[in-house]
Amino acid sequence: MGLLETKNLRERLNRPISFKSGTDGVLKLSRYRTGVALAQENRHEEALEEFKIALEKDPKAPRAHFNMGQTYAALGQHAEAIDCYERALGIDPKFVEAQNNIGVAYINLQRGNDAIKHFHRALRIAPKYYEALLNLGIIYYQLGNFFNSIKAFKKVLAVEATDKIAIYHLGLVYAEWKDIDAARKQAAILSKLDPEMAADLTRQIVLRAY
Repeated sequence: MGLLETKNLRERLNRPISFKSGTDGVLKLSRYRTGVALAQENRHEEALEEFKIALEKDPKAPRAHFNMGQTYAALGQHAEAIDCYERALGIDPKFVEAQNNIGVAYINLQRGNDAIKHFHRALRIAPKYYEALLNLGIIYYQLGNFFNSIKAFKKVLAVEATDKIAIYHLGLVYAEWKDIDAARKQAAILSKLDPEMAADLTRQIVLRAY
């Protein structure tokens, strides 16, 4: 992988997400709000303790389980994160972010095929869910399934035509497939959005052209 590609993949798949609004009773609890604030400050061990106390008071709050999962993920404890996301889904089966993030956790556990299953489950909940489409494109690319990778990235671009990461990776996939003209078209589109990324993509295309 290129340097930018690796950087983008890491940033996309390891972002703590905290919900600030919703109807869960737990959102009214000060311990929960403290946990969210601590997580946002990267004080994850302390955040976990606050989430645990909040969930003792309201164990059926899916967002609290989700945020605890995000905190475990930030600590690199991906199996524990999956448990939290699954508890959130047990309460709210349409919690698309939780379904997507199980896939993210499986990527971090190097279980790409399991990740794909959960991204597809997320898309059954919300067919145009951006994060799952993008993650599918990236993981299919990593696994060498270029046909499905292209399909996923094209669906991302149907939702957001200027998504730089999708354009960059679509160019890489075309280059891997030795469709150099199609790859260069993606680099040309990207040059208008992010010249640095476009230059990196062009270098990657050249490397794959021979």
